[in-house]
Amino acid sequence: MKKTIITGLAVFLFGIISFLAQSGIVQAATLATTPTATTPFANALGTNNKLYVIGYSCNCLYVHDVSDKSHVTTIATATTTSQPEFVVFNNNYLYIGTYSNVIDIFNVTNPAAPVRVGKYQFPNGYGVGKMRLVDNKLFVSFYQNGFVGPGGIKIFDVSNPATLQTISTINFTENASGGGDILPIDNYLYVADYFGRTLRVYDISTTSSPVLLQKIVNVREPLDYAVFEPWRLLSRGDALYLADDNIVQIYDISSRGNLWYSTTTVAFKDVEGIDIVGGIMYFSSSFDHKLAWYDISDPFTLKLMGTIDTGQNNYWVSIDSTGYVY
Repeated sequence: MKKTIITGLAVFLFGIISFLAQSGIVQAATLATTPTATTPFANALGTNNKLYVIGYSCNCLYVHDVSDKSHVTTIATATTTSQPEFVVFNNNYLYIGTYSNVIDIFNVTNPAAPVRVGKYQFPNGYGVGKMRLVDNKLFVSFYQNGFVGPGGIKIFDVSNPATLQTISTINFTENASGGGDILPIDNYLYVADYFGRTLRVYDISTTSSPVLLQKIVNVREPLDYAVFEPWRLLSRGDALYLADDNIVQIYDISSRGNLWYSTTTVAFKDVEGIDIVGGIMYFSSSFDHKLAWYDISDPFTLKLMGTIDTGQNNYWVSIDSTGYVY
């Protein structure tokens, strides 16, 4: 499960898979695997062929050199404040959200020697969910540990990368809310509230005073055993993609501030990572051990192109500019 706390697991492997799109066909081949952080919930690509992987079960950060795609090496490790849940890279800094109410800030100017240079601390009892960084603004979802009280969104100014300055806070009113994905597009912020099971849109033309424009609650899924668990948001053109457990919902955001439901595609169970490069969407599932890729040349239609069974619980997925998937 996406947010289930898992302990006592062995070190997972991560695979590097090269994709080449020609005449509508994607060819895939596993090039390398290497041990990485235990329970690697997320990773982030940095500059100069460096991949940063966080391990929830080991309270750790691993730094890998992926210059040689057939021989990945570990060049450094570091300890995080507590169980890390998400990581963002920006201008030689890492922002790592943890389960125990802290965002760790690491300087990785020298990737072989990460240095913690600061942190932001939420009140006790809060955890950090997904994060996005756009135009020196860090958008952070947060939730209450135990998933009982309200969560929300915080927007920070990171002009000084080692210090997070609060611009505004969005406090949800529903208990058991927060912790999902957030996607800023132009002057709008789309929020997938995982625990609260809602999809929200905010006007952030003034980031110091976000305004709620729309909230979609308890959308039904096409499979009886599933509930609405909005997990990951992506977009292409006027299409907003909401990855939700084993499906991808598509919404029309041509008016930006008003979502219109379009269609649902049944994918693979327990989505962990999803990303888009060009006209292809890559979908990583843990339960089905699948890495799948879809043609989205028509943004409102997902066409399955192929899958790989990795034989393991997949987590996050990152894609570099040359077409390699981690």
